[in-house]
Amino acid sequence: MYAVDNCDADWNEQALKSAKNYLNFSAFSYDGLIKQLEFEKFTSEQAKYGADNCNADWNEQAVKAAKNYLDLMSFSRE
Repeated sequence: MYAVDNCDADWNEQALKSAKNYLNFSAFSYDGLIKQLEFEKFTSEQAKYGADNCNADWNEQAVKAAKNYLDLMSFSRE
């Protein structure tokens, strides 16, 4: 922890980088991305910063997620 506490990292910036990386390889909802970043041990505030500033098109993310689900199995429209 000493190194983490003393490396002068901008944790908001790190959360933003992580958010962008996640969106490069998988589809996330806004809330899902925040939860993923919190799972990675960013604080709620840092995770929200990353999700708020990653310039995601949340509609596009929803379409990607739907396509991923349809590739895995059949679903009704409902």
